Amino acid sequence: MITKEFIQKYEKCYDYTEHDEEEYQHLLIIVPQEILNNNLSKETFIRVIDWKSPRPKGYINWDAFNSYQETFQNLESFNDTTRIKSLLQLPGIGLPVASVFLNIIWPDKYPIIDFRTVTVLYNFRYITWKTVPSGKSKKDIDYAINKYINFMEAIYKIRRDTNIISLRTIDRALFAYHKIK
Repeated sequence: MITKEFIQKYEKCYDYTEHDEEEYQHLLIIVPQEILNNNLSKETFIRVIDWKSPRPKGYINWDAFNSYQETFQNLESFNDTTRIKSLLQLPGIGLPVASVFLNIIWPDKYPIIDFRTVTVLYNFRYITWKTVPSGKSKKDIDYAINKYINFMEAIYKIRRDTNIISLRTIDRALFAYHKIK
């Protein structure tokens, strides 16, 4: 069982293994501002992807970047499933990157899914699957959405059980635990 003590212990370890918190905190400010102003810049979009993993950049349809901007402008009016699905339908955006964008826009609602956090949740029996679905193919999108909602429920359970409100704190602890162990 993941306890409050577990979260507190391993969250402190995150900055020993990763050096990206300053950029994350900056993205929390600029991404919602740009989306609110209907102007998510290519530069900011790239920064978010680079923060998560630079690999997807080669799959982004840069010639149709305006379709990405339109999707982000409409996210506010969508429900959870439609938000996830609309992001997964964009070329180059898999579930991990989609979850980062959702987390940066709504940090108290959407956790970041990653193979490390999924592995920890699987090992502690919060979820019954141990790979992150990409959501890259049309067939995989519904499966990825279902797994992400299941992942969200597991993270929310940890939040309730530990009384730790910050999804980022939980994410940092799970990520660091996986890196250390």
